[in-house]
Amino acid sequence: MEITFELKKEFIDNTSLIQNVRVLYKKRKVVEGKPAVITHDPFEVTIYNLDNKDEDNTSHIIDFESAVEIAIIFPDESIKVFRDE
Repeated sequence: MEITFELKKEFIDNTSLIQNVRVLYKKRKVVEGKPAVITHDPFEVTIYNLDNKDEDNTSHIIDFESAVEIAIIFPDESIKVFRDE
């Protein structure tokens, strides 16, 4: 998935407003969590992995190259979806 200006802007400008992030990878793997750390250069997003049963591995760095879709969910239940073209 290409890291577009819009995607970066959404994460950087609205970090504190984002309730949840759902990442769909190839082969239908889904990782869901709340943004924990966002770095600008290089752009990287780490989320607290809500579904992981392994307590030693509670964070997840989004692999944008393997991601097919990223949904950003806000507290007002609005959702912004970015898809691989």
